[in-house]
Amino acid sequence: MFGKNLNLISRLTYNWPVKLLSVGLACILWIYVNSTQEKERFLSVELAVMNIPVGYIVSSEVPDTVQLVIRGREAKLALVSEKDVTAFVDLEQSTRLNTRRIVKINRSHIPQGVSIKEVNPRFVDIQVEKTMKKMVKVVPVVMEDLPNGYNLEDVLAEPDSVEIEGPSSLIESVDSVYTEEIDVSGMTETTVLEVDLERGDEKVQLSGEKQVKIRVLVKEEYAVRRYDDIRIRTVNVRKGLVASLEADRVSVLLKMPRRMIPEFRTSEIYVYVDCADIEEEGEYRLPGFLRADVEEASLISTIRIDPRSIKVRVEKEPPPSEPPEGAEPRKQGELFEREGPGSV
Repeated sequence: MFGKNLNLISRLTYNWPVKLLSVGLACILWIYVNSTQEKERFLSVELAVMNIPVGYIVSSEVPDTVQLVIRGREAKLALVSEKDVTAFVDLEQSTRLNTRRIVKINRSHIPQGVSIKEVNPRFVDIQVEKTMKKMVKVVPVVMEDLPNGYNLEDVLAEPDSVEIEGPSSLIESVDSVYTEEIDVSGMTETTVLEVDLERGDEKVQLSGEKQVKIRVLVKEEYAVRRYDDIRIRTVNVRKGLVASLEADRVSVLLKMPRRMIPEFRTSEIYVYVDCADIEEEGEYRLPGFLRADVEEASLISTIRIDPRSIKVRVEKEPPPSEPPEGAEPRKQGELFEREGPGSV
C-alpha cells in the first residue's frame, strides 16, 4: 500500500513545470474566450414625442418608457447608463389625427460595438387633436367642519375662473376645476389662503394661474337666551341721598355667542340703575343697564330687560348715628361712569 502511494506521488510530480504551465495557459485561454463572448442587457428608457404640430396636442395614451435589449461585450455594456439613453417618436409636424410611428433610439450615449437587438414596443399608435382653450369656474373643495359655534358663510375664489387648454374632446366637457382640499377645522374667523388648483386629467393644462386666493368667510353663531332672577344695583347716587329699589330682581334677554352659553353664569352679571341725574327726593322710573364681569363681555348684547323701567325711591340720607361697636360704617352706592367698561 505504501509503495502504491509513492508511485502515485511520483507520477503527479513528474515533469511538474510543464504541467503547471499547461494549467496556466488553460486559464488564460478561458478568460480570453469569455471576454470576447457577447452578452445581452435589458434597459428601460424614457419615451418622448417630438415635433408635435403647433396648435395640436397628443390625446392618446403613449407609453412612458420602452424596453431595449442591447448586445455587446460585457466591458462595453457596462459603459451604457440607462438614464442617458432616450427613445422618441417623431411626428415630423404631421397633422394627421391618427398615425403609427416607429420608436427611434438616440444612440449618442451608446458606444461602438454595442448593438440594439430589440425595442419593445417597436411601433406606437398616436392620436393628435387640435388644442382648445376655455374659461372655467374655480370650485373650492372644503373639508372637515368648523369648530362648534361657528358657521361657514361662504367660500370665495379670486379669481373665480381660470383658463384651461387641452384636447378639444376633453375640454368641451369640462366646466370647472377644483382646488386642493381646504381644511377649515381650526378656523374661528374669516381667513384668506393661497391654494393650488387640481387639473384633473393629465392632458388638461392650466394656461395661467396655478394658484388662487380662497377667502373662507366664517361667522360666529349667536343665540338668544332669557335669564331670570338677575340682581339690581343702584349706582352714582349723589352725596346726601339714598336710593332704594321697589324690586331687587329682573329678567334679561341676552344675545351671545353660542360657544359661551355652556359656561355662562348669572352670578357674573347684574343690572344697574344710574342715579347720576337725580338731585331731589322722590320716586323715579329709570332704565336698567346690564353689566357683565366676564371675558369677551363686549360680545354680549342686551335685547330687553323686564321690566323695561325700574322704580327707584330717593330720600335724603338720615343723619349719621354712631354705629355699634365693631360694625362697619354704611357704604354709599357704587360710582362708575354710565355705560362703563363691562356694560352691555
